[in-house]
Amino acid sequence: MWMSIFKNWVLVILLGSTVSPPPASSMWMTASSGSPTIRQVHVITRHGARYPLQKNSDNLKEQTRNGLTPLGVSQLHSLGGWLAIRYDAFFEDGAAASARIRLESSALQRTIESANALALGFWKASFPNDETSSLLPANSTFVPLSVYSTPLESDIRIRAYDKCVAFHKQLDRLYESETWIGIENDNRAFLGKLASIPKFSEYSAKSADGGRIVPLKELWNVFDLIHVAKTECEDLTGSTCQSLADPDVADVLNVEEWTQLQGLAHRAELLKYRDSFAGRMVGANLLLQILERMQDTTVDFFLYSAHYPTILGLLSALDEDPIDTLPDYGTALLFEVYYDNETNTEWFQIKYRPGDIVQNSSTLVSLGKRCHNATCQHLDFDEFLSTWSVTAWCNECGTESTSVCSVGVPKFCSSDLDRPVLVGFFVGLVSALAGIGIVLSKRFLNRRNNAVQTSQQQEHEDRPPKTDFTDHDSMQSPYDATMA
Repeated sequence: MWMSIFKNWVLVILLGSTVSPPPASSMWMTASSGSPTIRQVHVITRHGARYPLQKNSDNLKEQTRNGLTPLGVSQLHSLGGWLAIRYDAFFEDGAAASARIRLESSALQRTIESANALALGFWKASFPNDETSSLLPANSTFVPLSVYSTPLESDIRIRAYDKCVAFHKQLDRLYESETWIGIENDNRAFLGKLASIPKFSEYSAKSADGGRIVPLKELWNVFDLIHVAKTECEDLTGSTCQSLADPDVADVLNVEEWTQLQGLAHRAELLKYRDSFAGRMVGANLLLQILERMQDTTVDFFLYSAHYPTILGLLSALDEDPIDTLPDYGTALLFEVYYDNETNTEWFQIKYRPGDIVQNSSTLVSLGKRCHNATCQHLDFDEFLSTWSVTAWCNECGTESTSVCSVGVPKFCSSDLDRPVLVGFFVGLVSALAGIGIVLSKRFLNRRNNAVQTSQQQEHEDRPPKTDFTDHDSMQSPYDATMA
């Protein structure tokens, strides 16, 4: 798993400006009188743990579509609870607060389910255990929230990376570069071993020396199969582990080999998204939308339920590379907009919350490349705001992208809040309940089996009694999430 090699970073960037005072109707967060107030928050998350998927290395299109596992639901539920504590004023007024919260997601099952699980955490909704069958604690306030999505073929903000032909051509050049080929040659023996494992044969190809290897550009698919199995199969008897097509793949490599595979897969993926071109093609559209929405006073909280390339693209658009591994499940990038009433100034901070975080606080690391110091002024983004647009993206991506750009993508306005393209709350809630049902059913069957065993032992007292070393009463549901 990535937990052992992930660093707990929180990234901060300050953007200063003079602004008009906020409207009285807006919900503002302040620690004390006279201190800066959090006026608005944008949260970009990676979805929770999911089932394996295959990805085309040339155009980044997915060849399988899968939803979250129960662990993935739990991860985003915990993140929602953490956000509710950090930004408590945004969620105190229930239905009134919901009018100022906007949840957006890519139009995929795993991200929509992630948004819904996170929203349950907003209202401190708990998952059932042995003592309760309700999703909600007593006397709780719960408000269902719609999840808005753009159709996949038109999503050039959250999933710009699989739409831009120019970016795909850049990947082709990367795969033929000296750097890429050098990494592949340095690890040829290991890639050859992977190709010799029948489970990975479909990703192998003939190498220059006549043998077979798993090419570096296909390594992510091998990594994902093992990573999912290792994530879900710590308990080999778990229902999710048993539902995987090949749970034994978790142990196909030894510890050293798995560490080598993680390092190679992370390095290869970071090479794809960590440069200025990727920043423009993958992250700039969403960054532009976030910066423009900071001028909006009708919404306090924006969620973008997304993917690790989305987060990496945003960091590249900001000209920052503070992490050396891929964002894990449940990672969040936070844009916090502050307002100082005394000086009538506004700025924002960007904070990075790793998905494997186990504490409520982390080290603060300033992002200063764009600003040359820790405090940015508006002029640091003036050039970007004045020169970048969806039209600029369409032009740079090439004429083959005109099917996405022919109609154009309208800017956000407050009236958009009344027109969800895709409402995902009940879809995600049903999925979450289904996962919970599987867990509870498994507990019931385990206990019934224990009862049957006990009855059989009483009927055959002349035989040595069987011993069951599994304490089923102590087993915890993967939904018993703690608030990080």
